[in-house]
Amino acid sequence: MRAAAPIVAEIRDALLRPEYERILARRLGMDPTDVHAEVRRHERRGRQGDAGAHEQRTAAPAAGAADTSAAVPVVTLLTLPRTGESLLERDALMGALQYGHQLDGELLQRAMSTPFTVPALDAVREAIAQIPDRQRPGWALQAVDAVREPYRGLGGELLMAAFPARDEQSAKASATDLCRRLIVRGLEREKHELLGAIQRLPADSDGARSIARRIVEIDGERQRFTEN
Repeated sequence: MRAAAPIVAEIRDALLRPEYERILARRLGMDPTDVHAEVRRHERRGRQGDAGAHEQRTAAPAAGAADTSAAVPVVTLLTLPRTGESLLERDALMGALQYGHQLDGELLQRAMSTPFTVPALDAVREAIAQIPDRQRPGWALQAVDAVREPYRGLGGELLMAAFPARDEQSAKASATDLCRRLIVRGLEREKHELLGAIQRLPADSDGARSIARRIVEIDGERQRFTEN
């Protein structure tokens, strides 16, 4: 909640924010009243922080400038790389956080066990992979809270962002497909590494034969995940 509630608290539209509070409560399996109270608490804290920051800038502009230069860059959805790899990882994390309780547990765990290319997204992936029970209400909130800084806010955004799907059934199918694509990507990477390794070994060596068997296994696994 500490990562997602501040995002909702920043919504100034009085008509729009209650809807986001209801969405957050549904995704976390929490009472909407509790979510509303937490959002209000962060809203008040934000106002106090803004006032304090203004006083500091007025009293000591030089010190404020020094603090800004030393600040850790904030990573958000808007600052993520716009590459195919990044978009795949981003959407897969959105699907995992928002619909992980509806996905096959083994499939999701395997997808979340493969390192990502974008460090910020990989931090969120690691947090999801460490949650043992994704059927329990509030597990996604626990995962977001476990994301290491400075990426926790990004985890909250991924939890709250609109997942591109028409309905719940389509969302589940899309999230499942994204998990399969991550697994296939990992298999292709492993095969690429093995093909390089086998070229450095004598063709009749035990090592080469072992690698060849693994390549055959990878091809079989890849076919299984692409055909389902």
